[in-house]
Amino acid sequence: MSDPNSSDISRRQFLVTAAGATGAVMTGAAFAATPCAPGALSVAGGTSSSTSCVIKPGSLPAIALLSTAPSGSYAWTAGQAFRQGDVPGGSYLSASGSSLQADIRNRWPDGSVKFAVLSGVTAFRQNQTVLVQLAVTGSTPTGTVAEPASLPVTVTFSGAVTGSYALQSCVGVDRSTWNKAAGGRVRQIPGPVMSEFHYYCPTSDAHVALWFYVRCYSNGAIEVETVVENGWMNVPAPGERDYSVSVSVGGRVTYSGTLAHLSHSRWSRVDWLSGDPQLGVIRHDAAYLRASKLVPNYGYTPVSAAAFNGLATAINPVPFAQGNWRAYMPGTGDDATIGVLPNWEALYCTSADPRAWAATVSNNRGSGRWPIHYRDETTGRVPLYASYPAITLSSGAGPTLPAPTGTQISGGWDIPHHPSNGYLPYLLEGRWTALESLQFAAAVAILQSNPVTRQGGGVLACINAPLTTRGAAWSWRTMGQAAAISPEQVVGANPAAADLAVGDAFRKSIDDTASWNRARYVDGSIDSGAYRNSVGWLGQYGYDRYNFGTPDQFWGASFMVMFQIAALAHISDLGISGINQANLAAMRDHAYDGVIIRMGTDATWNYRRAGLYEAPYLKSYTGSGPPVFMGVNEAYQAYLAASHLSALSANDGDTLKDHDAETDMNGGSSSNDVSGFWAYTIANLATATEHGKAGAAAAYRKVTLASNYNPVAHGIGNLPKWGIVPRS
Repeated sequence: MSDPNSSDISRRQFLVTAAGATGAVMTGAAFAATPCAPGALSVAGGTSSSTSCVIKPGSLPAIALLSTAPSGSYAWTAGQAFRQGDVPGGSYLSASGSSLQADIRNRWPDGSVKFAVLSGVTAFRQNQTVLVQLAVTGSTPTGTVAEPASLPVTVTFSGAVTGSYALQSCVGVDRSTWNKAAGGRVRQIPGPVMSEFHYYCPTSDAHVALWFYVRCYSNGAIEVETVVENGWMNVPAPGERDYSVSVSVGGRVTYSGTLAHLSHSRWSRVDWLSGDPQLGVIRHDAAYLRASKLVPNYGYTPVSAAAFNGLATAINPVPFAQGNWRAYMPGTGDDATIGVLPNWEALYCTSADPRAWAATVSNNRGSGRWPIHYRDETTGRVPLYASYPAITLSSGAGPTLPAPTGTQISGGWDIPHHPSNGYLPYLLEGRWTALESLQFAAAVAILQSNPVTRQGGGVLACINAPLTTRGAAWSWRTMGQAAAISPEQVVGANPAAADLAVGDAFRKSIDDTASWNRARYVDGSIDSGAYRNSVGWLGQYGYDRYNFGTPDQFWGASFMVMFQIAALAHISDLGISGINQANLAAMRDHAYDGVIIRMGTDATWNYRRAGLYEAPYLKSYTGSGPPVFMGVNEAYQAYLAASHLSALSANDGDTLKDHDAETDMNGGSSSNDVSGFWAYTIANLATATEHGKAGAAAAYRKVTLASNYNPVAHGIGNLPKWGIVPRS
């Protein structure tokens, strides 16, 4: 059947010149991105002349909206990240021409607003862009949108799950005190423009549950997100449930189909019960989003139409749609999902293009297919690791949780290769379900680790599988993102403390992780100082260590270390509350040493050979005792000898070398400056420069001025996920 919510708004249509609610005439071209140079540093293809590269202190962004519905007033909701200090503590937000509500979820350490869910009612003219310009105000709107008396939404099953379940049966039933056996309203987030009401409804099957996330607006509009989840944590006999299902909203069937619903997965869709604004796309200011530091500073922003070819488009994809996710997550090689953010999300951060927005939303909804949805049946929330100190999903001697059944994707969810899941979608849409996507991934990251290596707390240590060298990197990233944006403050009496406890657990995990890694590898204050080192080593899993038959030479996966640095650079920018920021910065700066030390000459390590797959770094390591590290030059000489290479001289020029063939790096090599080993290295030099790491700025300048460094010519605009530059 056709789905009006799944159709795209064309770029031409979205960029129509329009008079917005503020009365300003705005063209889409004014939002077009240009290459942004990193301040005084020279970057190939970059320029500092465009005002889209510069966000003045205190400047707030505008949100661009376009409605294809008949002209009139419509409700909308969007997430919005804010730069530290722009919305000071004690102030609020307003927008000219719109009634606006700001549900502040997170604050920076100075008390200013970090992230808020914005809702408004705005006058639209059909197919014309409206700019909602945000501003700081001292006045707070009053009033509350009440829970509606009627919510005619029904989900009907036949097969392994049977029965018809009406959302109406949950309305007015307070279940803020959790009870798995009984449905009702488990959470409400009141507001004067929009109030959210979240409902739970059990079904005939002990594992399959319904969740309804309802947004009710002051103009009478109502939006309902329906979620079908097969994912309790400890309920016996999990498994596939095959059923036929139909969803009816206001008397119209919005979805029907027959599904094989595998364990620990979920699917969802969004429908409007009334007042559908038919927005399709909500467009943020990409330069401001990058300036907020909640996403990396993707600085190469020219994008061609080819970048959007093949991206997912359906806002309501079919259940368990693969979209742009990797078919086999454990597969080797670079991929659109490998990075701090997936490439389609990085594209949104550079272009704010509607096609990248649609892919971000669509892929997040499709990510429900991954078997990571372990909901604690005793709380109705994502599980707290402190409540299950001995439990693991896959490693260690403790009790093991029920494993997922079936193969929704061959290989399943793989910690060493898992992507950021739900983070940017939550920042853009503010949906609780997107937040849960991220929280489920963070919970799995720690529950898959060995309970012993958690050190009695929430430590994510690069010691054993699945927290391999890169597994630790991406787990740090995922946990840090969840720690940064899981709600710290929600307006009103609800949600209950159980909701806030989830974010507090993630924040403690990051705090524990930074404290333990600093003590072990940086300060040497534990383990008799045996692991303290000056080469940026934060542990390396055994299978990521290579011995090529040469005594006293152990090689490590250098590119995986680059992933660790990228993750730490990102999460150290997020202003995670309640943690020791100095410990996290020390861990990050220590990791930076691993790339800075390779930025010299043949007397140390020649920078032209720094874009590596692997490199020697240990004289010995048994896995049971402390490692013995090589010196920097000793390691370089071992690299040259094992690779049968000669020292470089000035006559060899300034070209960056291809790791595979020791030829000049080029755009098509695995060591290229867009998505290969050099790309990882240069991105980390960029963030090290921004963070003031000694030697980073000189190294970054030297590498980016190399004669064969040209990421723009090599296509970084269309593949920006490693195109990170220092902020001015």
